[in-house]
Amino acid sequence: LTPLKQATFNNYEAGGWLTALNKKMYVEVTFYDLEGRNEIINQLLPDNTTQNQNAGATRHRGVEYSVAYAPVNELSFRFSGTNARHTYVDYSEVTTNYSTGANTVKVYNGNRMNNAPSWIANSEITYKPAYISGFRIAGEWQHIASYFTNPANTKTYAGYDIFNLRTGFDVKSGPLQGAGIWFNVLNLTNKLYATTVTSNQYGDTYNAAPPRVYTLGISYSFAKH
Repeated sequence: LTPLKQATFNNYEAGGWLTALNKKMYVEVTFYDLEGRNEIINQLLPDNTTQNQNAGATRHRGVEYSVAYAPVNELSFRFSGTNARHTYVDYSEVTTNYSTGANTVKVYNGNRMNNAPSWIANSEITYKPAYISGFRIAGEWQHIASYFTNPANTKTYAGYDIFNLRTGFDVKSGPLQGAGIWFNVLNLTNKLYATTVTSNQYGDTYNAAPPRVYTLGISYSFAKH
């Protein structure tokens, strides 16, 4: 096991929120600058195992935002995301040439951190028809932008876009009041993608995401109605 130092972070942020369109729209924005020392990162080793180690110093700068809009009671829209730049300020690795036994120190100061996409977004639109009390249906979009898969910034992964469908029905009155049922379809288009990708001098490792998933559930609330 590699001995690890305690990670330390200083975060500076400023933001605010506002409502508009007669309180039908809500917007929240936050800017931040996160400075890290001895950040614990995951390194892929030549034997395809991983090992935690400290990075000397890192910097994370970006903006987080969220927009919610409900033009009518039956329809609502939400969009949230973050755009950020994650950088190695002080970080190096020692690589070994196993044919010669020679060690080489590679310095990655100023490089983008691996497995750190510059844009992450999530959006959802929900419909609750007035003529079917308790019913809801929502479509969700998840986005991960491209990112570097190694500290040298020589390899990238394209990221992915995933769509989910969620439906549900809650009984609002009658003897079954408080009961509910929901049905979700995750990865609606059955897209083949990887949740994370890491690279080293010997190749790439892909953590495959599940294919299309169906989930069905029931619930009951014992709270007073």
